Amino acid sequence: MVIVDSEVELKNMLIEHNNATTGGGVFGSDSAKVRFSAVTIRQNTGGGIYLQNHATASFDSVQRSNIYFNTLYKDGWDLYNDSEPITVILDTFTVKYPVEKYAFPLSNFSFDIRNGKIPQAEADLYVSPSGNDQNDGLSQQTPFKTITKAMELIFADSLRPHKIILADGTYSTSLTGETFPIFIKKYVTITGQSQEGTILDGENTNQLILINHVKQAGMQNLTLTNGQSNYGGALKALGSVFNIDHVTFTNNNALKGGAMYVGSSQGRLSHLIIQGNSVTSIAGGLYVEESDLELERVIFANNYADNRCGAFLVNSGKVTFIHNTITGNTTKNDRYGVFYSAYPGNLIFENTIIWNNGTNKPISARSAETTLTFFHTDLEGGYEGLSAVSTSPINWLEGNKDADPLFKGGEPFDYNLTAASPCVDRGATFFVWENDTILNMTDDEYQGNAPDMGALESEFSVGIDPNGNSLPKRLALYQNYPNPFNPSTTIKFAVAKKTHVKLLILDILGRKVATLIDKIETLGYKKIIWTGKN
Repeated sequence: MVIVDSEVELKNMLIEHNNATTGGGVFGSDSAKVRFSAVTIRQNTGGGIYLQNHATASFDSVQRSNIYFNTLYKDGWDLYNDSEPITVILDTFTVKYPVEKYAFPLSNFSFDIRNGKIPQAEADLYVSPSGNDQNDGLSQQTPFKTITKAMELIFADSLRPHKIILADGTYSTSLTGETFPIFIKKYVTITGQSQEGTILDGENTNQLILINHVKQAGMQNLTLTNGQSNYGGALKALGSVFNIDHVTFTNNNALKGGAMYVGSSQGRLSHLIIQGNSVTSIAGGLYVEESDLELERVIFANNYADNRCGAFLVNSGKVTFIHNTITGNTTKNDRYGVFYSAYPGNLIFENTIIWNNGTNKPISARSAETTLTFFHTDLEGGYEGLSAVSTSPINWLEGNKDADPLFKGGEPFDYNLTAASPCVDRGATFFVWENDTILNMTDDEYQGNAPDMGALESEFSVGIDPNGNSLPKRLALYQNYPNPFNPSTTIKFAVAKKTHVKLLILDILGRKVATLIDKIETLGYKKIIWTGKN
């Protein structure tokens, strides 16, 4: 049924088994107005209701209609609406809580639905490449095969958030029949078994994840690779609040935002690896527009842009970089390897390493409304290496340096710091800026006297105290000397932070002979002499 530039009421009708490219049930266009009362639209090819060019629909709240089991070659199988938002009031829909597969885009609909034909689960769901979409998905023993199926059936809200739990393996169209992009629902988190082993592969054809106008969406322990799209090769987030933790983005490609495109959103991104992504235009790693993001312990490495901004672009919004490592990002003409902006934006770098991102203006601010703030950051070229118009505010605070961070390197490249790195123990633990507490670390969040700069806290190297003395990075007990001894021996130990230490002497059977220390010890290298009597 085609309705163009007309106002029509449909009552007491059954519309089924029709076939069209779009609008198999009802097609509305050119400001058409259609009212539905006690109408059932089912099993049509080309979609149930398809609205375009300012067409709109309304639904009787007493004589309710039904829409279910229609199909379309793209998302919006039952409802497709590229015009003004509408309220859908139904007795029965394919699912009680719609997803983009059945109503597209979700942001153009609000729903009052009494029943769903397909049951949805108010529970965590399991997915495995060896699973089957005919399973119930409620346990590791009965997983679905596709993430799409799990997302279609899961229901969550603010009181009952849920997870889709993925077993290790590769999820792709060719291997598991996955449909991309996956639309993450509100209050749902996709959780992989491991960051390295749970892989979503777009096969250089599809964007992988879409977070579209939802609250508290999340992802963790995943690798997203070979994504392809105009905006955000692997992921696009619009008008949403989300968290991404322990996710690797690699070998994704886009026009803008090789790994991610984030618009009008709020997000926290932590422990990410954004590496080896590319764009044919701007922002090889991350494109941010009118958003507020916090990036903590993120590695931006070896991303590439044909035009500018090898690592990221911020076009209006605030982005805070805490403990980031930004290195090896490039552009075609070796300019603006990290960041370029002619737009308003507020960027704060704290405990971050920015090194080896090209030689020609790796960071450039060309707008009086672009504010750059650096605090305890290792920036190649230092303050003089920044390129900015005279009216761009640059806050060059304490603790910044310009020194080779001395990564461990190797193949594959290791971004951990060596023992000789000037970035070890050179970070800050507390930072308040513009009445906002950006950093407030506790002792158990770092080794040694202070946190390191960069995304990875060093494990084996030592720091330096204010007097230039080496400080230990971990609790250690060393071999006593001499051994055997007569009449005394020296026992040395190391304390990585202020803590309670108990040092006992035991005999060969493990029985206590003496207690040498049982008290709070401060940071540093310690020793005690034992004579065999004390």
